[in-house]
Order: sequence, then structure tokens, then C-alpha cells
Amino acid sequence: MDWYIQTIPIFLEKCWNNLINLFPYLIIGVLISELLKFTSWTKIIYKWASKSPVIAVISAAIIGMVSPLCTYGTIPVVCELYKSGVHVAPLVTFLAASSLMNP
Repeated sequence: MDWYIQTIPIFLEKCWNNLINLFPYLIIGVLISELLKFTSWTKIIYKWASKSPVIAVISAAIIGMVSPLCTYGTIPVVCELYKSGVHVAPLVTFLAASSLMNP
């Protein structure tokens, strides 16, 4: 039982360090989603994503691979694009590619 008590502070310290490391990406994702909300970018992305589902999914995968955002940063962006009417397939593709390629 003694080892359990000794590992709790180490575990909490690692959790805190991860939270601090991911915080800038979360802020960037929220800022991008707010930018999408108050500009016409959502209309441009909606037009781009509604032309051809295959092209939209392939493009979303490529954008997700080069995106510097992690999952915590892409979720607000995906939610905002979903609210604007973008189809689910490219959004899930972007979310999965971005999450797999970035920490």
C-alpha cells in the first residue's frame, strides 16, 4: 500500500504537465472556432466540403495531417463547422487524421 501512496504525487504531476503542454493547443482551437463563427470562412468551407464527398474527405485527411492542432484543439473547430452544416464525413476524417498525426 505504501507504493500506491508514493505514486499519487507522481501521477498528479504528470497529469498537470500534460495539461500545461496541451493548453496552448486548446486555446488555438477555441480561437480558430471563434474566428470561424464570426467570419465567412464557414461558408467557404461549407461550399468546399459540399461539392464532392470523396474530394472533401481526402482534403480533410490531408489538412488534418498537416494541422498543428491536437484533439483538444480540433474538437471546437469541428463542432463549429458541424453547426454551420458541413457534412459529418469530412469532419470525422479531419478529427481522426489530426489526432493520429499530432500529439
